[in-house]
Amino acid sequence: MDQVTESSPISEANQQIIVEAFEDVLPKSPMRWVIKYMTVHLMYTLPLLAILLFAARPFLHYKMSWIKILFLCSAALVWTTPWDNYIIHHNAWGYCDGCVVGTLGYVPIEEYMFFVIQSIITATWTLLITQLGSPTKLLRSVPWYQNLMYRVVPVLGFAAAGVYGWLIGTPATHEFYLGSILWWVTPVLALQFGIAGPAIFRQLPTFLMAVVPPTLYLCWVDTVAIGAGTWYISAPTSTGAHVVEHLPVEEALFFILTNVMLVSGMLAADRTLAILKVLAASSGHGDTEKSRRFHDALTMAPYRPLSSRLSAILEATLTSENSLDQNVVGSFDRIERIIAEGSKSFSFASKLLPFHSRVDFLSCYAFCRVADDIVDEGESNSQMTDRRLQKAKDMLNNMMGFLDDEFDVRLRKHDRFDETELREMFSDHEVTAFSAFRSVTHLLPRACAMGLLKGFEWDRSKRPIETEADLVQYSKYVASTVGEMCTYIMVRNATPPMRALRDLMPLPGQSSRLRPIVFHERMMEATTDEKSSAGQFMFETMLRRAVDMGVALQVLNICRDIRTDATMGRCYVPQEWLPILSGVWISRIPLEKGTPSRTALLSEDLKLLRSMLDRLLVVIDGNVQLGEQGIDMLPAEFQAPIRIALRVYAGIGEILRRCGEDYPTRAVVPKWRKVLIMLKVLYLDFGFRRPRSAESVPRKVQIVESATERMPKMMVPEVEVSSIQSSLIDSKERLLRSSSGLPMEE
Repeated sequence: MDQVTESSPISEANQQIIVEAFEDVLPKSPMRWVIKYMTVHLMYTLPLLAILLFAARPFLHYKMSWIKILFLCSAALVWTTPWDNYIIHHNAWGYCDGCVVGTLGYVPIEEYMFFVIQSIITATWTLLITQLGSPTKLLRSVPWYQNLMYRVVPVLGFAAAGVYGWLIGTPATHEFYLGSILWWVTPVLALQFGIAGPAIFRQLPTFLMAVVPPTLYLCWVDTVAIGAGTWYISAPTSTGAHVVEHLPVEEALFFILTNVMLVSGMLAADRTLAILKVLAASSGHGDTEKSRRFHDALTMAPYRPLSSRLSAILEATLTSENSLDQNVVGSFDRIERIIAEGSKSFSFASKLLPFHSRVDFLSCYAFCRVADDIVDEGESNSQMTDRRLQKAKDMLNNMMGFLDDEFDVRLRKHDRFDETELREMFSDHEVTAFSAFRSVTHLLPRACAMGLLKGFEWDRSKRPIETEADLVQYSKYVASTVGEMCTYIMVRNATPPMRALRDLMPLPGQSSRLRPIVFHERMMEATTDEKSSAGQFMFETMLRRAVDMGVALQVLNICRDIRTDATMGRCYVPQEWLPILSGVWISRIPLEKGTPSRTALLSEDLKLLRSMLDRLLVVIDGNVQLGEQGIDMLPAEFQAPIRIALRVYAGIGEILRRCGEDYPTRAVVPKWRKVLIMLKVLYLDFGFRRPRSAESVPRKVQIVESATERMPKMMVPEVEVSSIQSSLIDSKERLLRSSSGLPMEE
């Protein structure tokens, strides 16, 4: 064998010998030696990579997704480089002279690019098709026979294949390339299936969907490149068998096994992240150092040392499914079903959230949904409903009520409530919701949860909504409090925490400076330094927009159910509107106690409903626009899901606008329209939208905000103060609208 030159691992003389001796293996296409290796990337691999990165861009704002992909790329590069140098040195494959930019060792630079490009293509494709899945379903306990089938058998099989590959992979033999592939790939596969075998086999259809398409595409690219003479497989070191023309069996096996490695790596990483979430929830529900360590590893908390986060990830990776708290694993599955049955729009949008945040969102929302159902189903047994609501309030006080400051948010300890006692009064799915909510109480202020219960008490007392201000206040209690709690969760779970808010985040054992604003009296006591803080102002603005969004969604619910409520004698429309609308709803619709519900409305009733709907939609439109503005300030990974949820709900208003006087019993946004909204937000809107920072909010708005909050109450009569405050707030909203490009109100 001649000495290898620096420009090519195979000398020109040896290339000619191979061409003449093995003409049947080399391509007979007239395009031979035409397509260069870099051209293959420019024509085939890089365009697909760009398409997939664009498709996955909304999900790559979650930094852990990038970490998974970059880790796989790095591992592929490190693991493959010495092996590829070894097999090229022993003439397993080669490339045409002048077809590469250069080499590092024996390997072309374009081949190193191929390692990275294939890794990103397969990992990104896997990310897209697994986004809507629920990893907790993969963490159920593993029976011994499944452990044998999913772990032991694959590991033994890969070990045997590796040994066989090592025995046959002798240089200068026909089995060299095949054996080299086997002994190179099987140790990694044995490790992956030994750790995450059950998780991989439990989602076998997803696994195959992730492996097959990129494998077929890359095999086709390989066929084109071999046919064009870009590279070739050496006949003396291969079996000579082909799957199709220009595609040797060894090349097909290479792409199959490498993609199996990449997909298994992505699924194993998802399993680790899911276990981190379960461990964080089961190790004290956020109130112990161990729980915080797992949570900080998920969110890449900057105050936690890197070594601590890496050790938590390693511990989660090596944790067996059977050692997990199956009550926590089961509760995650059950709350997803509760939300899917109770709110299809929220369930649809929540699928796009990062998994660890999705669980917290669903835990919070499931509690709110269950509590609301308790109120709605309490007509038949009023005393029992009152007892159940009081029990829920006592439970919240037990978890959150010991704090000196009801607006405090910090990592804290609390007593475990007795689930056995709760089951005497609540159903299994209600207890599940309460237990799941407990896992996020350390992220939330007590005032928000108590405000939600005030809204339920409003319903139970049958307090009428007399004015538009009552409508807004009621909506704040039952909906805006949920928006506030979700904002706290998003800010706490951002990866990593937003820079502008990082100094406001609660460190272990410390209190947070973040404050809610629905109950804004305590905001008046904030110091000047806090008021001038960009982070503080940014968070306050987020919360205000969350309140606006909550009002919009609640009024939309009222609009959607207004006909159903009318036939049941309920009225959530301000009573002050009724005389103006030439109809007396109070005397027309409500029923005496014990009177059967009306199932139909008269034509004049429908006209009245139409008139009230028009006024309610005016309230909705302004709040939806402000809610959209607040979404721009959220952490990047949450913007698209929240915007989709808002626009899907807003779609209900569009349906009601077009219905005329044929008022539907319950307006529903069709699935195809939800998909269109999702695609528009992800790729026509969110794909080009950047998160707003505190610095992007005009300073004039901050001055107006500060002036409104610090308005002295004793200097002028109360009516005049109210007028001045309203004027300032209107000015503030105009400035905010102007800064975000929203249309100005007349």
